[in-house]
Amino acid sequence: MTLVTNEYVWKNTVYSIAEGDEASMMILGLKRFTKHRGLDAISLRRKIAKQLIEANEYCF
Repeated sequence: MTLVTNEYVWKNTVYSIAEGDEASMMILGLKRFTKHRGLDAISLRRKIAKQLIEANEYCF
């Protein structure tokens, strides 16, 4: 599941069990505790490629 899909699911869950200010506070709490940093995919791919080239074989 992607983060967007998960966000949709937990928002629906919160709104089904709470309303008004209580729901708003729950949503804010979930946003706070589910923050994540993005990945530098290019650097990670280059690091993997470097290891493969150095080993001269597929080592994963």
